[in-house]
Amino acid sequence: MLTDKDNEILEFVKQYGGITINQCKSLFFNTKYGYDTAKRRLRLLHQEGYLKADRDFLSNKIIYYNYKKLSSHKILLLDLYSKLIGEGAEIVFFKREFKTPGARADGFIIFKYKDLAKMLLVEVDINNRTKVDKYIKCYEEGYFQKQFGAFPVVMIVEKKKKEREKKEVNKEIKYKIVRVDYSYSDLSVIL
Repeated sequence: MLTDKDNEILEFVKQYGGITINQCKSLFFNTKYGYDTAKRRLRLLHQEGYLKADRDFLSNKIIYYNYKKLSSHKILLLDLYSKLIGEGAEIVFFKREFKTPGARADGFIIFKYKDLAKMLLVEVDINNRTKVDKYIKCYEEGYFQKQFGAFPVVMIVEKKKKEREKKEVNKEIKYKIVRVDYSYSDLSVIL
């Protein structure tokens, strides 16, 4: 028999395509034994045929999904989504593959944290090819400044956090770029 939490999990998977145990813990069972509870509920939903399960090659995490297995990009975006909620943020807007004049980001998030609204353009960098040039054009076109009154922080999610490259610093970038690793262990830089 499905519980209310099971139905909430299934609704999340329907909306976003999948969920990992850690994401489920942060979103639905954020308690001392939340990981074990999330693991048990997801395993049950899988055994009962409500969800499929497969291991992600990049993170080695089990991803539970309904129709199509999520890409590593999408899993890492949902990791950020769940980490923000786990830290006490309220997600106001979340969109994967967000397109603007001049740029396409892997994700765009507006959230509230401690009564402050914040915006992130998220780039998941699996192949170390992230170029910030496209955001210079986007900044100059003023899309976000007109819509929201400010330009979002550009968050680059990469396997190992790197310092800004010299060529990034030499360009007169007028917006904030934050680099974080896949674990989001240094998420405090944007909170």
